[in-house]
Amino acid sequence: MQLPPKIKVLEFQRYYGTTDPHHHLRHYRGKMLQYWDYEEFVIHTFQDSLAGAALDWYMSLKAADIPTWTDLSSKFIDQYRYCAETPPTLLELSTMEMTGDQGFEAYAVKWRARAAKHVPPIIEAQQIQLFHSTLKGAYYLHLLAHTSSFSNLIDAGKKLNIGIKLGKIEGPAEKKEGESSKRAATGTAGNRKGKDTSVNTVNSGHQAPPQYSISYTPAPPATQAYALPSMHYQQQPSNAASLLFRSAGFLSVVGPAAIRP
Repeated sequence: MQLPPKIKVLEFQRYYGTTDPHHHLRHYRGKMLQYWDYEEFVIHTFQDSLAGAALDWYMSLKAADIPTWTDLSSKFIDQYRYCAETPPTLLELSTMEMTGDQGFEAYAVKWRARAAKHVPPIIEAQQIQLFHSTLKGAYYLHLLAHTSSFSNLIDAGKKLNIGIKLGKIEGPAEKKEGESSKRAATGTAGNRKGKDTSVNTVNSGHQAPPQYSISYTPAPPATQAYALPSMHYQQQPSNAASLLFRSAGFLSVVGPAAIRP
């Protein structure tokens, strides 16, 4: 193995087999660029940039398996292809969302870094349009007019973020909480209504025999009407009249002469 005349001890970013292998190869090539003409030295030094399972994989290779750097890099990519990052699609970029604990600036930087990996590259005007579609609430309303550049959009978003923190502007999180409370109240009423409906359904399936209420007023007992017999009463004369009558009768029989003294 031919060695370069001057060798400087280099520090590499270790690869553990959990990230994109293409990124590691670019990093290693940049570090070893001054020694790139010494291919055997480049192949042998590659193990110093590996760790963990990736280093175990390299140690399992034979010298005949990797005679050139092209062979080594191809086997390395094939081994960790599942860790390679696939370029995002336009649909994935348009459906990203800012989390509640994430600041606007951090979200914007992360989104643009993700959009930069799209193939083919997206022009800035289209990036701004896609980024707007991922915003909600106050961010969408107040930043819709900022279309000059992505950096100006981030600056405007930072100022808007300060206004939200100071309570001057209602943020999307507060609005979301209000909608959640409203949906919870509606859901509670709906559940109660559903329970009432289910109870009524059960009751309708097991109906008790109908009960009838009859208002009964007993008729008064029928009494037989008795007609009093017609009776003719003859008024009896008084004692004096009777006596007079008797005396008159007596006189009429005896005669007035009979009673002379």
